[in-house]
Amino acid sequence: NTATKIQKLIVSNDSTVPVFDHTGDLPDIVVEATSVLTAASLNTITATDDGQTLTAVADNVGPYAVGTHVITWTVTDAGGNSSTAQQNVIINDTTAPVITGSTSMTLEANGQQSSLPSDSVSAVDLVDGDVVTLTYEPSVLSVGDNVITWTATDTAGNVATLVQTVEVLDSTTPMFGQLPVVTLDATGHLTLVSSDTIGQVMASDIVDGMLDAQITSDTLLESGINEVTWQVTDAAGNTSEAQQVIHIN
Repeated sequence: NTATKIQKLIVSNDSTVPVFDHTGDLPDIVVEATSVLTAASLNTITATDDGQTLTAVADNVGPYAVGTHVITWTVTDAGGNSSTAQQNVIINDTTAPVITGSTSMTLEANGQQSSLPSDSVSAVDLVDGDVVTLTYEPSVLSVGDNVITWTATDTAGNVATLVQTVEVLDSTTPMFGQLPVVTLDATGHLTLVSSDTIGQVMASDIVDGMLDAQITSDTLLESGINEVTWQVTDAAGNTSEAQQVIHIN
């Protein structure tokens, strides 16, 4: 004997959100920068919904600039219910720039206090490239041996140094300007000339500045057109000569 009865079964909507499997806060991911933008390996983040395992999706998978990036993970079930969790991706820059250059060099003096050419050394940084603050101390060099320290600093404050020995040479001779023709009245058969009678001649030296020249030729001149030779020597022993025309009337 059989009896039947019809019953309506109503399945309510799924309003339960997925639950992340990881307990507590998601751990920070810390990576050392390798370039302007650095890749980071993100872990697989899962959640459970009604006994099913779901995989979360990150809103930013990189690559990342230096700094802290807050990643939002989202997981959504078939009913459209979503859960989110956040994780920090930290890109550190603790790598100093690399300075390239010789530890010793020779430089011709380029002034009373010499300076190094800008291309003496170079520096490259993983993040900043060649845009690195590059300085050296002492900033001015004297003739002889100088020990200087190059310092390269990137935008993160990482510092690299290079010690360099620079020998500054002075092989440049002093230079005379155009010497004027001087006319004197004869004081006898021979006329004595000196810096007092024809004026002091000076020469310019790139290191020593203005130097007094000395007459090295005969200073007793006959009437007529004569030449005297002026000579100057700088502190490094470089010598120059110039001739000046003297008229003895």
